[in-house]
Amino acid sequence: MPLWANQTDPTLINLGIPLYGRGYTLSSSCKEAGCAASGPSEEGSCVKDPTGVMVLSDIKKAISANQATVELDSEAMQKYATWGSDQWIGYDDADTLALKMTWADGLCLGGAVFWALDNDGGAWGGKSKSPCRA
Repeated sequence: MPLWANQTDPTLINLGIPLYGRGYTLSSSCKEAGCAASGPSEEGSCVKDPTGVMVLSDIKKAISANQATVELDSEAMQKYATWGSDQWIGYDDADTLALKMTWADGLCLGGAVFWALDNDGGAWGGKSKSPCRA
């Protein structure tokens, strides 16, 4: 049992799953998680956020438009994409959701919540009415 769950009933804990990612402009050629960054990533096309937050629909568009390299970090249960000489973004998708749900089930957590559903933009195949369609 993780330290944070010590003395806590796990059924009272819900796992948060973001429908957005956080991106960075890398300061070297290192493109793995944990590499040094010089600032936030480029903004997405749908949601303009100067802090490097990009909604899932924008992440999917950036991956396709930039022929990004996508990696799965199964230990962190996260995907990250890199493109160009310096762009990096970490995010969740159906693959990481499956890993996280297996992990949460193994700990008997109470459930999971998505934040925020309007950030989906149909990127997971739903019929979103968001103007930010993937």
